[in-house]
Amino acid sequence: SIGADAFLGKPFNEQELLSMVKNLIQLMETSKRELRHTKNLLTQADKMSQLGEMIASIGHEIANPISLISLEVYNGKSHLKTVKKILKEIFLAHDLEDQQTSANFEKQLNHIVASMENIQLGSDRLKDLSLALRTQARFEQKPTPGVNLNEIIGESLLITGGRMNRHEVTKSLGDVPGITCFRSRIGQVVTNLLVNAADALLEKLERNIKIDDSFIGRISLVSKPCESGGQPGVSLVITDNGDGVPDMIREKIFEQFFTTKEAGKGTGLGLSLCLSIVREHGGHIEVTNDPDLGGARFELWLPVIMAGREAA
Repeated sequence: SIGADAFLGKPFNEQELLSMVKNLIQLMETSKRELRHTKNLLTQADKMSQLGEMIASIGHEIANPISLISLEVYNGKSHLKTVKKILKEIFLAHDLEDQQTSANFEKQLNHIVASMENIQLGSDRLKDLSLALRTQARFEQKPTPGVNLNEIIGESLLITGGRMNRHEVTKSLGDVPGITCFRSRIGQVVTNLLVNAADALLEKLERNIKIDDSFIGRISLVSKPCESGGQPGVSLVITDNGDGVPDMIREKIFEQFFTTKEAGKGTGLGLSLCLSIVREHGGHIEVTNDPDLGGARFELWLPVIMAGREAA
């Protein structure tokens, strides 16, 4: 019986044999599904690793010109202050016409200063985005202790800004304890959940725009300390006012390759990968419909300390 998957004692009847064969076939199909699932996750992880390396490289390349822009803006503002001071000294004791010329010069210089401040604002945003991309694209060999989930949320909001700025976003980020986690992987989960919420709202907006153009997409993020099963941890709830998740697909939404998006707009691997990452950390993720906003409600929970096997 070495290496056997089943044992059938004698004497046996036909029904018993058929039942055992049926169970073995089901076991084989289950093993094949699990093997395909693992293979797909490994393929997805490999793709994400390659993409992460590329994004990290781009982030580093962006950082250098951003630093140069910031430095030159600072120098330019300093030079303008000097020019304004010189002009005031030139026109200080002269007639009314000279004073008007001085005022016009000062007005134009103020416009230039305002433009430079806008450039600085854009540069700072690019700097933050570059840092967020590099942080979330980093490949980690081991988990990082003391990670603040709110910082990951901020990075994910920066990365998804192109999608999120079409909607009203409200945040209520509590004083959460630091957690031990693979920081970039949790960033991937949060980013994915935000993208899903934004896409769901965009689909609703495009579908209803001819009927009611007053629809405003809303996304809410709430983080707080939270225990689960007696374990200390942190909770993140992301809700929207989209169409929600129908009961008939709620059990399937985390299955591999399941997607409600049109062909070519989604792989169906995003939420499946999110679930795997969260479980790897000893946490859990659930989806319901939010009673307040009416759309989907994703609730993510992560422990402060990862399970010993995973952390090791």
